Amino acid sequence: MSAQAMRWRVVMEFKTTTPLHIGSGETQTAARQDRPGSPKKTYEYKAVARSVSGPYVPATGFKGSFRTFCLGADAELAGLMGEEGCAGAFEFGDAEPLGVPQHPARYANVAIDRVTRTASDQRLAHTEAVAAGACFEMEVLIRRPEEQVAKSLAAALKAFADGTPRLGAGTGDGWGAILWTKARLDYIDRDELAKVLGSSPEGPPPLPWTRQSESSSLDGEGEGKEGPTIKFDIEFSGAFLIQSHPDEPKEKEPIGSVPEGLTSSSLRGALRAQAERILRTLHGDSGACQIGDPCAPLRAVEDLDQRPLTAADVDQMSAAASSKRRPPLCRACRLFGATGWRSPLRIRVRRDGDPPVVKQQQFVAIDRFTGGVAGKKLFATSRPWRPRFHVSLGLDLGRLAGAGASDWGLGLLALVLRDLAEGDVALGWGASKGYGVVKPFSFDFQTGVFKDVDLDTQVKSLSERR
Repeated sequence: MSAQAMRWRVVMEFKTTTPLHIGSGETQTAARQDRPGSPKKTYEYKAVARSVSGPYVPATGFKGSFRTFCLGADAELAGLMGEEGCAGAFEFGDAEPLGVPQHPARYANVAIDRVTRTASDQRLAHTEAVAAGACFEMEVLIRRPEEQVAKSLAAALKAFADGTPRLGAGTGDGWGAILWTKARLDYIDRDELAKVLGSSPEGPPPLPWTRQSESSSLDGEGEGKEGPTIKFDIEFSGAFLIQSHPDEPKEKEPIGSVPEGLTSSSLRGALRAQAERILRTLHGDSGACQIGDPCAPLRAVEDLDQRPLTAADVDQMSAAASSKRRPPLCRACRLFGATGWRSPLRIRVRRDGDPPVVKQQQFVAIDRFTGGVAGKKLFATSRPWRPRFHVSLGLDLGRLAGAGASDWGLGLLALVLRDLAEGDVALGWGASKGYGVVKPFSFDFQTGVFKDVDLDTQVKSLSERR
């Protein structure tokens, strides 16, 4: 029956398992209060793409990620997706929301000053994202009649789903993970189409799609096939808080923590800050870039080999090569990411066990002149007590080597994880008040990705100039 097929399509349903941000390219404005009674302040946030049905996943946002997957898994199929001057054999449609679309949430991110270890001024950013649990449906039309092409596409989509696909921004911090829930393969029979067209003289009739196969509950919610993974548990010895930013704070409401507790971006920022402190210990201030003076964006992957590791390396270049000088891309940027370069390190954090007990603590400011309580300075925090989290660090060894970090990257990561395991890296808000202290834990550097690596040599190469 399918031998007479003249058109195929794959229809898929999926849901988000972590926040998803595919931006519209627009920046919108909203208002919020720092505390009850204070004047409202406006702030800007990066908006998600929307259609008439609500937040959606543009076809380009899915096709780009799937094409990248096919380039490494099925080059022949990737060639059918088209190239410059030649249309592809597949037509990807937008993924529209199923059911009642969810209202996107807004997430706040702040940069930490590496010197003062406090929030940097004018560095608070907000991003709108579709929350976990949102459901979408999309279809892919196949312009070629061969059944084998359709089955190859369906098999590739299944393999893509098994690898825990990620879409949009923030994939290195665990965002954009989706889970396939249903997929089916349909075709249009040539004879059936002729019957429909002949019996419907008034306007175009519905296309007579025939279902060939259907599958449900595709696997993909686990860690996925994302390369070597480092797993460990974090337990706090006391209070821990990552401050939330409600748009409408209630009267006398304590400062609360974000619902998910420890976020991947917060952990990445703390690990990166510790890595930068290590690099500055070895190379001085030129060992790593500053928040106010970051490394220049990477315009092409080919430029990686031409970018030195520190500013001091630029100064040592000969005058004869001045026309070929490139700005540095420091080791921290190569390992944890920079503008134009996605980090080879993927971080996922989830709460371990039951929700922790939430306690409140009152704070008051002391007047430096009178020595008494300062007026109108009383506030409180509502923070989880001794929460536990499970952390998965995924490594893309190919990108690590492409960043020129194969001989020192794992050594730097090992030093950072050692400091975290020894309780030397505080996480979250209020480190100077005793918040965010990680309970020391054991970490085995003789297994997993570190098993066959000479860490002593890797650490030694960190101090070498290139």
